[in-house]
Amino acid sequence: MTRIVLEPYFLHQEQVRALIGPRRAEAALGRASGSGAPEAAAPYALAEALAEALPALGIEELLKNTQ
Repeated sequence: MTRIVLEPYFLHQEQVRALIGPRRAEAALGRASGSGAPEAAAPYALAEALAEALPALGIEELLKNTQ
C-alpha cells in the first residue's frame, strides 16, 4: 500500500469538493463534524477523502511514496 501525505492547510476546499464529488465531500465533512473542532478538522477530513479517491479517479501521478 502506498502512503499518501497531503498538507491539508494548503487545500482549497471548493476545488477538493469538486474533485472528489459531493458524496465523498459530505461523508468527509460528516466525519469532521463529529470532532471537537469541526472547522479545524474539515481540511484534514477532505485531505483524507482526496487521498482515498486519487486511485479511483485515475490521478495516480499525484501519488507520492514517502516511505
